[in-house]
Amino acid sequence: MNMVNKSTGFTSFQLHFGHGPCILPPLTHLDSPAPLDANTDPSEETARQVAARIHFDFLEAQYNLLHAKISQAVHANKSRLLMFPFQVGQ
Repeated sequence: MNMVNKSTGFTSFQLHFGHGPCILPPLTHLDSPAPLDANTDPSEETARQVAARIHFDFLEAQYNLLHAKISQAVHANKSRLLMFPFQVGQ
């Protein structure tokens, strides 16, 4: 669930849950930005923000799948002939 799919550009975990899985211990040090408001915690995220991020990732995955489909069709059609062995009426 942590492998990036070449066609979608996302992991299945990210498309399902809206974020990547937690890796313990973290591989990199994450710097948290300063909070915009003194009363809000930057680590808290509203349900609407999570839903919007999942929806955006879903749309991007759809676009990536369409791009992969077109690329695969181009490569498959390189070796195909445009001449048909049959005539109209056969």
